[in-house]
Amino acid sequence: MRGDGIRRRRDRGNAWFVSWVDARGKRHRKRAIRQTFQGARDELQREREKTREEKETGYRPMTFKEAATEYLDRQKSLLTPREYERQAAILKLRLRPFFGGKLGEISARSVEQYIGLRSRKCSAGTVRKEVGVLKHLLNRAVKEGKIPKNPAAGITMPKLPASRVRYLQPTEFQAVLEHCPPWV
Repeated sequence: MRGDGIRRRRDRGNAWFVSWVDARGKRHRKRAIRQTFQGARDELQREREKTREEKETGYRPMTFKEAATEYLDRQKSLLTPREYERQAAILKLRLRPFFGGKLGEISARSVEQYIGLRSRKCSAGTVRKEVGVLKHLLNRAVKEGKIPKNPAAGITMPKLPASRVRYLQPTEFQAVLEHCPPWV
């Protein structure tokens, strides 16, 4: 396959293959889904249309991994070193393996599935922190025009367990009052 177009490969069971160059100048070759000349021609036309649209608008689909890398680069100067390391670990160990595809393919349902899976393994507070990083990443992607809307925007987060309410005993209360300034 030397140039753009459609080729029939007899050594591959008479399969039709399409070849094109994307907006970044990278050559792509793949087997056509529909194994007829018309199906291969339609598929090549769709790919050329995507390439033309990318060139005109400057928009190109981005993978979650690329978006996470850009997000961390931007956040490095905004966060403390400890918080940066925490977010980098969340993205690398938790979010990237789960949301491995394209950024635009993330849906509200996939975010809910992630919450469900993680809720079985760790506390609600941990899940809330991880989903918070995801929401912030997706909000930044929306602002930069990489995706049309944030799929995690309407997601309900897991509820935190009620904190323990403790009342002071009379002797403890007296000790606190002794250490307070006179105006209290």
